[in-house]
Amino acid sequence: MIDNKEIVEKNGKIYKVIERCQICGGIKTVLDEAGNPTVSDCHCTKVMKAKLRQKVLNEKYSSWIVNEKTTFDKFEITHKDDNIFLEQAKEFVNHFEDVLKDDEPNGIVFSGGCGVGKTFICGCICNSLNDMGYTYLDINLSRYLNLIRDNVVKEEDFLEVIRNVDVLFLDDVGTEQINRKNDWAEPIIHNLFNTRANILKKRGLPMLMTTNLTIEQIEVHLQMYGQDRIMSRIRRLFGVGLRHSGVDKMKAKSKLNF
Repeated sequence: MIDNKEIVEKNGKIYKVIERCQICGGIKTVLDEAGNPTVSDCHCTKVMKAKLRQKVLNEKYSSWIVNEKTTFDKFEITHKDDNIFLEQAKEFVNHFEDVLKDDEPNGIVFSGGCGVGKTFICGCICNSLNDMGYTYLDINLSRYLNLIRDNVVKEEDFLEVIRNVDVLFLDDVGTEQINRKNDWAEPIIHNLFNTRANILKKRGLPMLMTTNLTIEQIEVHLQMYGQDRIMSRIRRLFGVGLRHSGVDKMKAKSKLNF
């Protein structure tokens, strides 16, 4: 649809709308007051491009943690803390544009025992944001370290992805094995968190993290040469930490007995 009479204001400037997308109705082309055209992506174009970028991320870097069928309407409420997880996750998604404007700690840590829904709720967030035109990287530290150690991916190439992906989802932190006699892993982990902390200051790009551990246990687990350098970056990145007190949902459903 073309409507040369439609006027919009952005950042204090007046623009004349020349073209809107016939599918989503989003603005595609405008003219400024001097008659100079500006072309932008409408919503459906933004989502299409995000899906293409997501495919590349999944094939090369992802741990394939997020299932495409993982959605908020399938998140089961069986415990009081499920509601807390769900409300915080939806708040994060619904106000994601505000999250991106925030250079303060804006990520979420979901913690608790196995099977309480930590990974599932993060999958819901990632899928929802991807449908809105944003990308995510879902990875765990074990795979991250293995890919770099085995020279499958160069660390700097991986860090470049971490600098640019809209949401970094780090799953199951605390299960990775860190050989304290070999100081190779600790700087690699530090570089990951430090890189993301630096980009948070510039562009507000957030992280999600799941873990079975408490904050005190993570602090011990991720010590670098006996210091809290990694934990310092984690505090810089995450503003919300939620602890689920429930038990494995599959335990209640299972009929296994031996």
